[in-house]
Amino acid sequence: MEQIKNIKYLLRDINIVRKKIEERAKDEENFNIFTILKKKSDEVYLHSRFLSALLDPSGPHKLGTFILNSFLHIVGSKFKYNENTLKVYPNNKKRSEYKKIDICFIDRATRQAVIIENKIGHIDTNHEDKGQLENYYEKLIEEDKIPKDRIEVYYLTLDGHEPSEDSVNLSGKFPEQKKKVKCISYSVDILYWLREVAKESYDWPALRETIIQYTKLIKEMTGNNLNEIEIKEIKKIIGLDEDNLLGTKLLIDNFIHV
Repeated sequence: MEQIKNIKYLLRDINIVRKKIEERAKDEENFNIFTILKKKSDEVYLHSRFLSALLDPSGPHKLGTFILNSFLHIVGSKFKYNENTLKVYPNNKKRSEYKKIDICFIDRATRQAVIIENKIGHIDTNHEDKGQLENYYEKLIEEDKIPKDRIEVYYLTLDGHEPSEDSVNLSGKFPEQKKKVKCISYSVDILYWLREVAKESYDWPALRETIIQYTKLIKEMTGNNLNEIEIKEIKKIIGLDEDNLLGTKLLIDNFIHV
C-alpha cells in the first residue's frame, strides 16, 4: 500500500512537468510540411524517399558526398564506392525502390552494396519459404553478382530493435546474414546524423529548414522532443530517492497492462 502511495506522489510531480511541456508546445510553431503532405509513419513515401534524397550525392541538396559519408561514418559502415558509379535508390530520377529494398546503395564497379530496411510500426513481410531480408540479400548476390562479404544490411527502426528470426533465416540458405544485420535507430543514429547535416547546411537555408522540420518529426515519433531543462526536471524527480526509482520501474514493468 505504501508503494502505491509513493507512485501517486511521483505521478503528481511528473504531471506538473507534463503541464509545463504542454504549455510550451502551445507557443511553438506547429507548421511541418512532412505531416501536412503525408502520414508521419509513412515508411515508403515520406521517410525512405526523404532519407535517400539526402543520402544520394547526386541529389538536389548540393552537399555532394558529405551527407552519405557522414551517415556511413555514424553507422560504422565499411562501404567503399566510386562517386561516378555509385547508385542510390530511390533517387530524384528513379523514385521507385530497387528490387523492393527501401533504401539501397550499390556500386557495381567496386561490387559493393548496402541494404537499409526501414520499419516504422510494421512487421517484416516474410514469404512462406523466404524471409524479407533474406530475399533482398539473395537478389543482390544472384542477380547483381555482389559477393556476400561486400553486402551490408541495416535494419532501421524507431528504437533500434532487431528483425524477426524468419526475416533473416527462414530458408536457412544464408546463415551468415543473421550476424551481418546491424540494427540502427531513428532515436539515436538518425537524429545524431541529422544534426551533423544541419550544421553543414548553414549556407543552404531551404535545406537546413527542411532538415530541422524533419528532425522535429523524428523527435516527436521517438519521444525525444523534450528540451534539456525538462529532461533534467524529470530526472531529478525520478532520481530523488529510492522510492521514486522503484515506483518508476514498477510503472514501466506494468505499463503494458495499463
